[in-house]
Amino acid sequence: MGHRIRCASEGSDDSVGGGREPSLELELISVSLQVRLQGTTWGVRVELNDAPRYACYIVFRLCIFVSDPLEIVCSKVPPKLGACIRSSFINSNRRNHGRRYDNIFKTIALGVFFLSPVAYRHLKHQLDFPSESTLENFVTDWPRFPGCTQSSIKSLEIRSRGFSFEQKFVSVSCDKMSLKCHLQYDRKFERIIGIEDYGDENRTSRLVTTAMTIMVQGIGGEPWSHPLAYFFVKGACKGDVLKKYILEVITQLQNIGLIPCHFVCDQGTNFQNFANLLGILASRPFFNVNGKKKYFFSLKIAA
Repeated sequence: MGHRIRCASEGSDDSVGGGREPSLELELISVSLQVRLQGTTWGVRVELNDAPRYACYIVFRLCIFVSDPLEIVCSKVPPKLGACIRSSFINSNRRNHGRRYDNIFKTIALGVFFLSPVAYRHLKHQLDFPSESTLENFVTDWPRFPGCTQSSIKSLEIRSRGFSFEQKFVSVSCDKMSLKCHLQYDRKFERIIGIEDYGDENRTSRLVTTAMTIMVQGIGGEPWSHPLAYFFVKGACKGDVLKKYILEVITQLQNIGLIPCHFVCDQGTNFQNFANLLGILASRPFFNVNGKKKYFFSLKIAA
């Protein structure tokens, strides 16, 4: 491949692995290929720009000695770094519009983008990250069915990986809006949209008149918000149904490491029924979920 890397142990430029025996090449993989984006490994200094090309070069050197050198390299490094190496090697000879990325690498790239779009644009050319439009298409292809789905929880879990401790304190809010009755057929998922749907195969034949949404917002550190779930409802959602799904949402947030502190809603009759089911009183304005206290705020919305 012709790429040369400065060797710290020799003090001069030399191509990596030049003239070594096959056994030494295999030793380089099994012992010395803890390739890091910055730092030194086995006396070879690997800069950030050179890490993918360095790994590709080693794989190229081993092609004549082992049957599947790429998997050997990827098995000797952390999984996320292995995914970056695999993607860089596969796309090394492809043009920008001809590159292909697997879902694992797209998920890693999406996590970096959620953490900092500026850092993502800086690393995109150095680590061969996909374009932002590719990430948008990747997220668009996720199933977006009603209810608190695994894809919505996964997207929030990826986003929260870069949160500070203060940002993990969240508020859960619920609101509703009126809809005009309309039916539409989704060919991709072979579903009829416009009938009552709670997302867990709990569908009826009644036409939808209301959409209920659940939003998660950060209350500590840098502010953020994330729409988490929605439901198609005929009329007002009943209190027992609200209790089922809101407690489920709070449990899911706890499972991914977030800390729900309180629940916020308006003073609709269905939310009042929900508060009664939770045992909310003026002297006891909280409820418990998995042994954790959550405060209940019911706000009067001015017309």
